Amino acid sequence: MLFGAKDILSLDLSSGDISAVLGKHNKKGVVVTDCFRLDLPEGVYQDGQIQDLDEFARILSEFLSDNGIDQVETNTVINSTSIFMREAVLPKVSHQELEAIIGYQLHEFIPVNPEDYVVKFLELGTVIDAGLEKTAVLLIGVPNSLVRSHLTLLSRVDLKPAVLDYEGNAIAKLVTNGGTVNQVVRKGDNVAAVNLGQKHTNLSIVENGVLRVSRYIDKGMDSVLFRLRVKFPDEDPEGTRRRLFSLSSISAPLDPDSPDAEFARITREGLMEILERIGFVFRYYQTRENATELDYILIYGTGSEIGGIDKVFKEVFERDSYILRSMENVKCDEDINLYANAIGGLIRLEEVRK
Repeated sequence: MLFGAKDILSLDLSSGDISAVLGKHNKKGVVVTDCFRLDLPEGVYQDGQIQDLDEFARILSEFLSDNGIDQVETNTVINSTSIFMREAVLPKVSHQELEAIIGYQLHEFIPVNPEDYVVKFLELGTVIDAGLEKTAVLLIGVPNSLVRSHLTLLSRVDLKPAVLDYEGNAIAKLVTNGGTVNQVVRKGDNVAAVNLGQKHTNLSIVENGVLRVSRYIDKGMDSVLFRLRVKFPDEDPEGTRRRLFSLSSISAPLDPDSPDAEFARITREGLMEILERIGFVFRYYQTRENATELDYILIYGTGSEIGGIDKVFKEVFERDSYILRSMENVKCDEDINLYANAIGGLIRLEEVRK
Protein backbone atom coordinates (compact mmCIF):
# COMPACT_ATOMS: atom_id res chain seq x y z
CA MET A 1 0.00 0.00 0.00
CA LEU A 2 1.29 3.46 -0.86
CA PHE A 3 0.42 6.42 1.32
CA GLY A 4 1.63 10.00 1.61
CA ALA A 5 4.79 10.74 3.57
CA LYS A 6 2.82 12.91 5.99
CA ASP A 7 0.05 10.40 6.55
CA ILE A 8 -0.27 9.06 10.06
CA LEU A 9 -2.06 6.04 11.43
CA SER A 10 -4.94 6.39 13.87
CA LEU A 11 -6.04 3.26 15.75
CA ASP A 12 -9.35 3.01 17.59
CA LEU A 13 -8.99 0.11 20.03
CA SER A 14 -12.23 -1.40 21.28
CA SER A 15 -12.99 -4.59 23.20
CA GLY A 16 -14.47 -6.21 20.10
CA ASP A 17 -12.48 -4.82 17.21
CA ILE A 18 -9.81 -2.49 15.85
CA SER A 19 -10.69 0.36 13.48
CA ALA A 20 -7.79 2.03 11.71
CA VAL A 21 -7.37 4.93 9.31
CA LEU A 22 -4.41 6.33 7.44
CA GLY A 23 -4.60 10.01 6.67
CA LYS A 24 -3.87 13.52 7.77
CA HIS A 25 -5.52 16.61 9.22
CA ASN A 26 -4.96 20.15 8.03
CA LYS A 27 -6.82 23.47 8.11
CA LYS A 28 -9.19 22.29 5.37
CA GLY A 29 -10.21 19.12 7.19
CA VAL A 30 -9.31 15.45 7.27
CA VAL A 31 -8.17 13.39 4.30
CA VAL A 32 -8.43 9.64 4.81
CA THR A 33 -6.13 7.67 2.51
CA ASP A 34 -7.31 4.25 3.60
CA CYS A 35 -9.26 2.54 6.37
CA PHE A 36 -9.60 -1.02 7.61
CA ARG A 37 -11.05 -3.05 10.49
CA LEU A 38 -10.39 -6.27 12.35
CA ASP A 39 -12.48 -8.24 14.86
CA LEU A 40 -10.69 -9.20 18.08
CA PRO A 41 -11.14 -12.59 19.75
CA GLU A 42 -12.15 -12.99 23.38
CA GLY A 43 -9.50 -12.73 26.06
CA VAL A 44 -7.23 -10.24 24.27
CA TYR A 45 -8.54 -6.76 25.06
CA GLN A 46 -11.38 -5.76 27.37
CA ASP A 47 -12.49 -2.37 28.77
CA GLY A 48 -9.20 -0.74 27.75
CA GLN A 49 -7.12 -3.44 29.45
CA ILE A 50 -4.67 -5.53 27.44
CA GLN A 51 -5.34 -9.04 28.75
CA ASP A 52 -2.85 -10.92 26.58
CA LEU A 53 -0.02 -8.72 25.34
CA ASP A 54 1.72 -11.41 23.28
CA GLU A 55 -1.47 -12.40 21.46
CA PHE A 56 -2.60 -8.82 20.91
CA ALA A 57 0.83 -7.90 19.53
CA ARG A 58 0.73 -10.91 17.19
CA ILE A 59 -2.76 -10.03 15.93
CA LEU A 60 -1.93 -6.35 15.48
CA SER A 61 1.36 -7.14 13.76
CA GLU A 62 -0.39 -9.37 11.20
CA PHE A 63 -3.12 -6.75 10.75
CA LEU A 64 -0.52 -4.07 9.97
CA SER A 65 1.48 -6.36 7.71
CA ASP A 66 -1.61 -7.39 5.74
CA ASN A 67 -2.30 -3.70 5.08
CA GLY A 68 1.28 -2.73 4.24
CA ILE A 69 1.84 -0.54 7.30
CA ASP A 70 5.23 -0.32 8.98
CA GLN A 71 6.89 2.09 11.43
CA VAL A 72 4.41 4.92 10.94
CA GLU A 73 3.57 7.71 13.39
CA THR A 74 0.49 6.54 15.30
CA ASN A 75 -2.33 8.11 17.30
CA THR A 76 -4.31 5.70 19.46
CA VAL A 77 -7.89 6.17 20.70
CA ILE A 78 -8.93 4.24 23.81
CA ASN A 79 -11.78 4.07 26.32
CA SER A 80 -12.21 2.37 29.68
CA THR A 81 -14.31 2.53 32.83
CA SER A 82 -11.02 3.21 34.63
CA ILE A 83 -10.71 6.60 32.86
CA PHE A 84 -12.36 9.33 34.92
CA MET A 85 -13.85 12.71 34.06
CA ARG A 86 -14.44 15.50 36.57
CA GLU A 87 -15.48 19.13 36.22
CA ALA A 88 -13.76 21.81 38.29
CA VAL A 89 -14.08 25.60 38.57
CA LEU A 90 -10.79 27.47 38.78
CA PRO A 91 -9.61 31.10 38.73
CA LYS A 92 -9.72 32.82 35.35
CA VAL A 93 -6.04 32.70 34.43
CA SER A 94 -3.90 31.64 31.47
CA HIS A 95 -3.74 28.08 30.20
CA GLN A 96 -0.24 27.64 31.65
CA GLU A 97 -1.37 28.92 35.05
CA LEU A 98 -4.35 26.55 34.97
CA GLU A 99 -1.91 23.69 34.37
CA ALA A 100 0.09 24.75 37.42
CA ILE A 101 -3.00 25.05 39.64
CA ILE A 102 -4.33 21.65 38.57
CA GLY A 103 -0.94 20.01 39.06
CA TYR A 104 -0.62 21.47 42.57
CA GLN A 105 -4.21 20.89 43.72
CA LEU A 106 -5.08 17.73 41.78
CA HIS A 107 -5.71 15.74 44.96
CA GLU A 108 -8.58 18.12 45.78
CA PHE A 109 -10.40 17.40 42.51
CA ILE A 110 -10.19 13.63 42.11
CA PRO A 111 -10.94 10.72 44.50
CA VAL A 112 -7.83 8.75 43.52
CA ASN A 113 -4.08 8.91 44.01
CA PRO A 114 -2.95 11.55 41.47
CA GLU A 115 0.42 9.80 41.10
CA ASP A 116 -1.35 6.83 39.53
CA TYR A 117 -2.89 8.88 36.69
CA VAL A 118 -1.98 11.00 33.70
CA VAL A 119 -4.41 13.93 33.90
CA LYS A 120 -5.19 16.37 31.09
CA PHE A 121 -7.85 19.04 30.96
CA LEU A 122 -10.17 20.78 28.51
CA GLU A 123 -11.33 24.35 29.08
CA LEU A 124 -15.14 24.51 29.10
CA GLY A 125 -15.49 28.28 29.17
CA THR A 126 -16.17 31.12 31.58
CA VAL A 127 -18.62 30.80 34.47
CA ILE A 128 -19.74 33.21 37.19
CA ASP A 129 -19.02 31.93 40.68
CA ALA A 130 -19.82 34.12 43.72
CA GLY A 131 -19.91 37.14 41.42
CA LEU A 132 -16.48 36.44 39.94
CA GLU A 133 -15.51 35.24 36.47
CA LYS A 134 -13.87 31.83 36.64
CA THR A 135 -12.89 29.07 34.22
CA ALA A 136 -14.67 25.71 34.12
CA VAL A 137 -12.44 22.81 33.13
CA LEU A 138 -13.01 19.14 32.40
CA LEU A 139 -10.35 16.88 33.91
CA ILE A 140 -9.66 13.57 32.15
CA GLY A 141 -7.51 11.06 33.98
CA VAL A 142 -6.01 7.93 32.46
CA PRO A 143 -4.29 5.33 34.68
CA ASN A 144 -0.52 5.24 34.22
CA SER A 145 -0.75 1.48 33.83
CA LEU A 146 -3.10 1.92 30.86
CA VAL A 147 -0.72 4.37 29.19
CA ARG A 148 2.30 2.13 29.72
CA SER A 149 0.58 -1.02 28.43
CA HIS A 150 -0.54 0.68 25.20
CA LEU A 151 2.90 2.19 24.61
CA THR A 152 4.40 -1.27 25.11
CA LEU A 153 1.94 -2.73 22.59
CA LEU A 154 2.84 -0.13 19.95
CA SER A 155 6.54 -0.68 20.58
CA ARG A 156 6.13 -4.44 20.12
CA VAL A 157 4.70 -3.89 16.61
CA ASP A 158 7.21 -1.18 15.58
CA LEU A 159 4.74 1.72 15.51
CA LYS A 160 5.80 5.23 16.51
CA PRO A 161 3.44 6.45 19.28
CA ALA A 162 2.47 10.11 18.97
CA VAL A 163 -0.81 10.65 20.87
CA LEU A 164 -2.95 8.56 23.21
CA ASP A 165 -6.46 9.98 22.87
CA TYR A 166 -9.72 9.43 24.73
CA GLU A 167 -12.80 8.28 22.77
CA GLY A 168 -15.00 11.12 24.02
CA ASN A 169 -12.39 13.70 23.04
CA ALA A 170 -11.80 12.11 19.61
CA ILE A 171 -15.47 12.11 18.63
CA ALA A 172 -15.95 15.63 20.04
CA LYS A 173 -13.21 16.89 17.70
CA LEU A 174 -14.87 15.19 14.74
CA VAL A 175 -18.34 16.53 15.57
CA THR A 176 -16.96 20.05 16.06
CA ASN A 177 -14.75 20.16 12.97
CA GLY A 178 -16.54 17.83 10.57
CA GLY A 179 -19.11 20.30 9.22
CA THR A 180 -22.31 19.28 7.43
CA VAL A 181 -23.37 15.69 8.17
CA ASN A 182 -24.51 13.34 5.40
CA GLN A 183 -24.49 16.30 2.97
CA VAL A 184 -27.76 17.69 4.37
CA VAL A 185 -27.57 17.97 8.18
CA ARG A 186 -26.02 21.23 9.31
CA LYS A 187 -23.44 21.14 12.05
CA GLY A 188 -25.28 21.41 15.37
CA ASP A 189 -24.24 23.38 18.43
CA ASN A 190 -25.27 20.57 20.79
CA VAL A 191 -24.93 17.03 19.53
CA ALA A 192 -25.11 13.61 21.18
CA ALA A 193 -22.81 11.06 19.51
CA VAL A 194 -23.62 7.43 20.27
CA ASN A 195 -21.09 4.71 19.49
CA LEU A 196 -22.97 1.39 19.36
CA GLY A 197 -19.95 -0.86 19.65
CA GLN A 198 -19.62 -4.62 19.74
CA LYS A 199 -19.10 -4.96 23.48
CA HIS A 200 -19.86 -1.48 24.81
CA THR A 201 -21.73 1.71 23.97
CA ASN A 202 -20.33 5.18 24.48
CA LEU A 203 -22.39 8.35 24.67
CA SER A 204 -20.66 11.70 24.19
CA ILE A 205 -22.47 15.03 24.38
CA VAL A 206 -20.70 17.89 22.62
CA GLU A 207 -21.93 21.35 23.54
CA ASN A 208 -20.73 24.35 21.52
CA GLY A 209 -17.63 22.49 20.43
CA VAL A 210 -16.75 21.21 23.92
CA LEU A 211 -17.10 17.69 25.31
CA ARG A 212 -19.46 17.96 28.29
CA VAL A 213 -20.48 14.35 28.94
CA SER A 214 -18.91 11.01 28.04
CA ARG A 215 -20.34 7.79 29.43
CA TYR A 216 -19.17 4.21 28.96
CA ILE A 217 -22.13 1.78 28.90
CA ASP A 218 -21.09 -1.84 29.33
CA LYS A 219 -23.59 -3.23 26.84
CA GLY A 220 -23.22 -3.37 23.09
CA MET A 221 -24.22 -5.48 20.12
CA ASP A 222 -23.02 -8.66 21.82
CA SER A 223 -25.80 -8.29 24.41
CA VAL A 224 -28.35 -8.08 21.57
CA LEU A 225 -26.84 -11.11 19.83
CA PHE A 226 -26.89 -13.07 23.10
CA ARG A 227 -30.67 -12.54 23.37
CA LEU A 228 -31.11 -13.69 19.80
CA ARG A 229 -29.02 -16.82 20.29
CA VAL A 230 -31.06 -17.75 23.38
CA LYS A 231 -34.29 -17.35 21.41
CA PHE A 232 -32.98 -19.06 18.26
CA PRO A 233 -30.52 -21.68 19.60
CA ASP A 234 -30.54 -23.76 16.42
CA GLU A 235 -28.92 -20.98 14.36
CA ASP A 236 -25.13 -20.84 14.25
CA PRO A 237 -23.72 -17.63 15.83
CA GLU A 238 -22.38 -16.24 12.58
CA GLY A 239 -25.72 -16.87 10.87
CA THR A 240 -27.50 -14.97 13.65
CA ARG A 241 -25.10 -12.07 13.23
CA ARG A 242 -25.60 -11.97 9.45
CA ARG A 243 -29.35 -12.11 9.91
CA LEU A 244 -29.28 -9.21 12.39
CA PHE A 245 -27.41 -6.92 10.05
CA SER A 246 -29.45 -7.94 7.01
CA LEU A 247 -32.82 -6.95 8.52
CA SER A 248 -34.46 -4.36 6.29
CA SER A 249 -35.68 -2.34 9.27
CA ILE A 250 -36.43 -2.79 12.96
CA SER A 251 -38.33 0.49 13.19
CA ALA A 252 -41.73 -0.68 11.92
CA PRO A 253 -43.83 -3.71 12.91
CA LEU A 254 -43.45 -6.60 10.51
CA ASP A 255 -46.20 -8.90 9.28
CA PRO A 256 -46.69 -11.40 12.16
CA ASP A 257 -46.36 -14.21 9.63
CA SER A 258 -42.98 -12.92 8.47
CA PRO A 259 -40.04 -15.18 9.47
CA ASP A 260 -38.22 -12.04 10.66
CA ALA A 261 -41.03 -10.66 12.85
CA GLU A 262 -39.94 -12.42 16.06
CA PHE A 263 -36.28 -11.85 15.25
CA ALA A 264 -36.87 -8.09 14.90
CA ARG A 265 -38.89 -7.99 18.12
CA ILE A 266 -36.13 -9.63 20.15
CA THR A 267 -33.60 -7.29 18.56
CA ARG A 268 -35.62 -4.26 19.65
CA GLU A 269 -35.89 -5.65 23.18
CA GLY A 270 -32.13 -6.02 23.37
CA LEU A 271 -31.55 -2.55 22.00
CA MET A 272 -34.02 -1.06 24.48
CA GLU A 273 -31.76 -2.14 27.36
CA ILE A 274 -29.02 0.01 25.84
CA LEU A 275 -31.36 2.89 24.99
CA GLU A 276 -32.71 2.95 28.55
CA ARG A 277 -29.20 3.58 29.85
CA ILE A 278 -28.63 6.26 27.22
CA GLY A 279 -31.92 7.86 28.28
CA PHE A 280 -30.72 7.96 31.89
CA VAL A 281 -27.65 9.96 30.81
CA PHE A 282 -29.82 12.30 28.72
CA ARG A 283 -32.05 12.97 31.74
CA TYR A 284 -29.00 13.67 33.90
CA TYR A 285 -27.64 16.08 31.28
CA GLN A 286 -30.94 17.94 30.92
CA THR A 287 -31.26 18.52 34.69
CA ARG A 288 -27.93 20.32 34.87
CA GLU A 289 -27.85 24.06 35.36
CA ASN A 290 -27.97 25.96 32.06
CA ALA A 291 -28.54 22.72 30.14
CA THR A 292 -29.37 23.24 26.46
CA GLU A 293 -31.53 21.19 24.14
CA LEU A 294 -29.83 18.65 21.92
CA ASP A 295 -29.96 19.50 18.22
CA TYR A 296 -29.73 15.88 17.13
CA ILE A 297 -28.21 12.46 17.78
CA LEU A 298 -25.45 10.95 15.64
CA ILE A 299 -25.22 7.15 15.62
CA TYR A 300 -22.04 5.33 14.63
CA GLY A 301 -20.20 2.10 15.33
CA THR A 302 -21.14 -1.51 14.64
CA GLY A 303 -24.79 -1.13 15.67
CA SER A 304 -25.34 1.72 13.23
CA GLU A 305 -25.41 -0.93 10.50
CA ILE A 306 -28.76 -2.29 11.77
CA GLY A 307 -31.54 -1.24 9.41
CA GLY A 308 -33.85 1.41 10.87
CA ILE A 309 -31.76 2.06 13.99
CA ASP A 310 -31.92 5.83 13.41
CA LYS A 311 -35.72 5.71 13.31
CA VAL A 312 -35.79 3.78 16.60
CA PHE A 313 -33.62 6.45 18.25
CA LYS A 314 -35.90 9.20 16.93
CA GLU A 315 -38.98 7.36 18.18
CA VAL A 316 -37.57 6.72 21.67
CA PHE A 317 -35.82 10.04 22.33
CA GLU A 318 -38.01 12.33 20.21
CA ARG A 319 -34.90 13.88 18.67
CA ASP A 320 -33.74 13.91 15.07
CA SER A 321 -31.31 11.02 14.76
CA TYR A 322 -28.90 10.18 11.94
CA ILE A 323 -26.48 7.40 11.09
CA LEU A 324 -23.12 9.09 10.53
CA ARG A 325 -22.26 8.40 6.89
CA SER A 326 -20.20 11.39 5.78
CA MET A 327 -19.06 14.85 6.86
CA GLU A 328 -18.33 17.90 4.80
CA ASN A 329 -14.75 18.30 6.03
CA VAL A 330 -13.80 14.63 5.91
CA LYS A 331 -12.65 13.21 2.60
CA CYS A 332 -13.11 9.45 2.70
CA ASP A 333 -14.17 6.93 0.07
CA GLU A 334 -16.23 4.89 2.55
CA ASP A 335 -19.03 5.57 5.02
CA ILE A 336 -17.32 6.89 8.14
CA ASN A 337 -19.71 5.41 10.72
CA LEU A 338 -17.34 2.51 11.43
CA TYR A 339 -14.24 4.73 11.62
CA ALA A 340 -15.48 7.88 13.38
CA ASN A 341 -13.32 7.59 16.50
CA ALA A 342 -10.19 6.81 14.50
CA ILE A 343 -10.86 9.78 12.18
CA GLY A 344 -11.37 12.03 15.19
CA GLY A 345 -8.04 10.74 16.47
CA LEU A 346 -6.34 12.24 13.39
CA ILE A 347 -7.46 15.74 14.38
CA ARG A 348 -4.89 17.62 16.42
CA LEU A 349 -5.76 20.97 17.98
CA GLU A 350 -3.57 23.51 19.75
CA GLU A 351 -5.34 23.10 23.06
CA VAL A 352 -4.80 19.33 22.85
CA ARG A 353 -1.09 19.63 22.17
CA LYS A 354 -0.37 21.75 25.21
